[in-house]
Amino acid sequence: MPSYNTTSTSKPSLPPIHVGWIPYWNLHPFRCELENLSLTEGFHIRSGIPSEVNHWLHSDQVELAPCSSIQLLNQPDVEMAMPLGVAADGPVHSVYLGFQAEHKPLIEILKRRREYLAERATRHIRRCSPDLRSAAKHICTEIQNYDRVSLACIPKLSWHSESASSNGLARLLFNLWFGESLCKLMIDSGRANVLSTCPPVEVVIGDDALKRRGDFYKIWDMGSLWKELTGLPFVYAVWQSKHGQNNPWKTKILELGQKAERRMRVDSSHYMPDLIPRDSQMRELPLAKYWASIYYCLGPTEMRSLVLFLSLCKALRIGESSDHIVPKLIKWQNMSHKPSLAEIQGGF
Repeated sequence: MPSYNTTSTSKPSLPPIHVGWIPYWNLHPFRCELENLSLTEGFHIRSGIPSEVNHWLHSDQVELAPCSSIQLLNQPDVEMAMPLGVAADGPVHSVYLGFQAEHKPLIEILKRRREYLAERATRHIRRCSPDLRSAAKHICTEIQNYDRVSLACIPKLSWHSESASSNGLARLLFNLWFGESLCKLMIDSGRANVLSTCPPVEVVIGDDALKRRGDFYKIWDMGSLWKELTGLPFVYAVWQSKHGQNNPWKTKILELGQKAERRMRVDSSHYMPDLIPRDSQMRELPLAKYWASIYYCLGPTEMRSLVLFLSLCKALRIGESSDHIVPKLIKWQNMSHKPSLAEIQGGF
């Protein structure tokens, strides 16, 4: 995990702010741009795993942070602060399902169900567009027609405690593939162990995922799974604040995110650490390839994806949503109709 020096000696020019930060490699280029800026003494960064940063924002320990996108569903008082986050249009390389050789029968079942669902989900999205909330309801209705599978094929689904969005996406996918009742059996570790002698299917995320890719018989990248299902990129994190607070730092942070994204595309060597981290087999992590697969600025397409993901989670009762989310979903769906990122930025 990268380490940073946040010491600053310049005179304050903006009001003090406490910013939450996730010190994963996906945000490393962004953090480099923050460090290149002559930060004021009032810019305080507190680093922690995603679940910690989510809690800090909710408990007012930080005012602004890149948090798990599903927190927009779970926390009534949290709002998208700006069109900035972490997204990938297809493979993300750091969020995946890890299967072992014992899962071969399960993999074959899932392949068929992936094909079945992707065809129908794409049809509903196309037919209902631009109303992604309606598309989500039709997709959830579709899974009620699935044939049931043998319980012997259902292993435990092992969550990663650090990321709410990745866990939410994994649970959503298995709900769609198998239905709510079987998904609950997978989550219930005690019952799953009784029903199957298979090792767990693991949800692996972040830096740990980059290091452990060689530990599995097969990996299914969840960014690819979402792209296959919806034809859309997936938004893993969104910059958030409490009650939509209009902090003057947001403009500067947005500018730095845009700058980091541009430089990642042109020459990622600018962000390479002196010592390249290695995976579990002692190979250097392919950071340049990783950074080429992610981006920070959220435009109309990403807003569409976010609305669809949160609407599916709400319909499948994943997370802690209530009716507070409906006006937000309508607002973000309206933003997804904007022709450009610039017009979306004008809505914040």
